[in-house]
Amino acid sequence: MKEKIPLHIIGGFGDVTVGRKLKFLLLDERISSQLGLISILDRYPNPERIESNPRDFLYQDVLPKFKTPVSPEVLDALAEKIQSGQIRYYFSGDNGAQDFFKGVRPGDIVDISTPNLSHIKYLARAIRETLAHVIIEKPVVAQPKDVELARKMVLEAMISSPERLFVDAEHYSHYDLIKYYVDHLQQTTELFGKIKSIAIELREQEKFDNQRNRNVIDREVSGGGIWLDLGPHVLSFLTALDATIDKSTITAQRFKYDDPTIADARFQETRLETTFEAQSFAFANNRARVSIKVGKASDKTQKRFYIEHEHGYTDINLSSKQYTDARETPINIDQQDPFFNSYMDLVNSIRTGKTPRMPIQKSLDTLSNLFTIQKIARRRPMKDYSTWT
Repeated sequence: MKEKIPLHIIGGFGDVTVGRKLKFLLLDERISSQLGLISILDRYPNPERIESNPRDFLYQDVLPKFKTPVSPEVLDALAEKIQSGQIRYYFSGDNGAQDFFKGVRPGDIVDISTPNLSHIKYLARAIRETLAHVIIEKPVVAQPKDVELARKMVLEAMISSPERLFVDAEHYSHYDLIKYYVDHLQQTTELFGKIKSIAIELREQEKFDNQRNRNVIDREVSGGGIWLDLGPHVLSFLTALDATIDKSTITAQRFKYDDPTIADARFQETRLETTFEAQSFAFANNRARVSIKVGKASDKTQKRFYIEHEHGYTDINLSSKQYTDARETPINIDQQDPFFNSYMDLVNSIRTGKTPRMPIQKSLDTLSNLFTIQKIARRRPMKDYSTWT
């Protein structure tokens, strides 16, 4: 049996980490036998208090801040490992971050799961102070000016240490339904012809009466509006299809939900729509029309990728977890949580040397397109809306 790869999480007490990732890292043998979580860096002070009574800390200080449901089994397993010293905790202030990075050895994994605007800082430190592999939450960077900076840092790190991997944990790329389509694209085009158009909708029926959703659209907190939150998911699909966006064809419009609780000018778009033409070997005549609608506070939840081919279609509905096409027979696909898949993809890439599904350099190309669309949308007045039409 191969040794576990040590894992260190920056933002290890965050909503997504505790609510989703730790289910696999602590309780699922398929992952816990491959990865060993040994240290956490986060913003909570008083490490001595946390390590002496982690259960009270997790239930009293951390859990009330969460939106994602958390299993008591996860909290209890995490508390036990902190109490026993199997997982070390470091406070991100004072000298905690420096001590955290000192404990990372070559070949370990650093997982960056912090708020958007801090990603570039921790990516730089992981590159400068360790020889670890890096997996980072989307978006890799939150500002246009940081795209080329991150690209340069990662490229230099890979040249000096070719064995290091840098991957984006953008989880829509790791949905089994999306993976199935991308991996079987050649067979699909043999059946239905090349792609003519793509329509993507990511609607989330969530209001802004909780702070987490407000933070998503607060430019000062997140670095951008809803497009920065949901845009990487939809554009990464095009990246996976090796598509190039014709930037001269982009039209984009931002919308703001009609809600007096988010009247503050800091809060940017809560919905964005864009259309453009894209080119790829998979597209009919190497060109296809793409339309995208993303947003919160909609009339319903809809997570759908509809691809029209020359002689048929593919309908990927992530909300209902169904994959159908022009044959109209649902295809049964074994589905894991995409965060499970993102970890397994990284582990397999480390073990076998295969190319990861979403290398950071690819995701930076995606972000370059994202910021271009955002810039175009901001040239037009933002419209109010109360329902999704």
